[in-house]
Amino acid sequence: MPDPLFLLAVMAGAAMLAAAVMLAWQAPAAVRLALGEGLGIGIALLAGSGILGRWVRWSLAESEDRLLLIVLPATIVAEVFAAFRAVPRWLAWAVRFIVAAGVAPVLLFNSLYLADSAGPQTRLWTDGQTVLWLGGLAAALGTVWLLLVLLARRGPSRSVLLSLAVVCAGAAPTLMVSGYLTGGALLIPFAAALMGTAAASCVWIVPHGDSTAVGFGVVLLFALLVMGRFFADLGNVSAGLLLFAPLLAWLPEFLPGKRFPPWMRAISRIALVTVPAALAFYLAQSCFIWPPSFFELKSEWRSSGPLCLHKGTSRAGT
Repeated sequence: MPDPLFLLAVMAGAAMLAAAVMLAWQAPAAVRLALGEGLGIGIALLAGSGILGRWVRWSLAESEDRLLLIVLPATIVAEVFAAFRAVPRWLAWAVRFIVAAGVAPVLLFNSLYLADSAGPQTRLWTDGQTVLWLGGLAAALGTVWLLLVLLARRGPSRSVLLSLAVVCAGAAPTLMVSGYLTGGALLIPFAAALMGTAAASCVWIVPHGDSTAVGFGVVLLFALLVMGRFFADLGNVSAGLLLFAPLLAWLPEFLPGKRFPPWMRAISRIALVTVPAALAFYLAQSCFIWPPSFFELKSEWRSSGPLCLHKGTSRAGT
């Protein structure tokens, strides 16, 4: 098992780093705030994952590298673009949906699902299955992204961001016990960075519609769930619970306004999303045995691609 004290130290460092970068911009203007949030979370994620043994590699050979070098920068660009007031909402969402449609193909590029990488006719998906899978994944990500951004626009998005951070924190051990150690490790500093960003936003009044950190969180969570599902042993039920858990944050919006003040709605959001995250972990951990030492695997993580410990028949990977 990972050393809990060490992981707490990494999380604290990632949270403070994300908050410091965000506060360094010193202005709540929408575009500057969006860029500050994106850079702060990105830097904290890279630093935290590096301390855990996974420094970014300037190569696109592995799916995790494509996540860090292509998917996440594209998400930041899409959210910063959407923050400009002069940009029509339909155009902002068109850019977001283009990013959403490209996440799964980028991550699964050259895997046995999409290519004959192990020899002639070894591809696992037919053309029809490819369209269904990639279309369904794009629709799922686009739906969650859209609904959470709309929720964040109803007021300051701190509780929405904290709810998403709780889901990411719950997804980290779920991915680990599903055999995807490196993916779980990436989510540890990321969840802390989301919390640090939410805390830093208390310094000023966050403009309505601020959604950079929310969009960033949704995309990274989705990407790691995709890799856990197709490259490790994350089950469909656990993946679905974690992906759609943040949408439960909508439920407190239907409570009577006078009887349930904003602070009570915020607590309700966090409590609600905890339930499916905990259930996903329970379903995943029931058939997993931890390796002798998590940190003995760090050297292999540095030198290879996504590190997965399979419980049964291995899945096709890059």
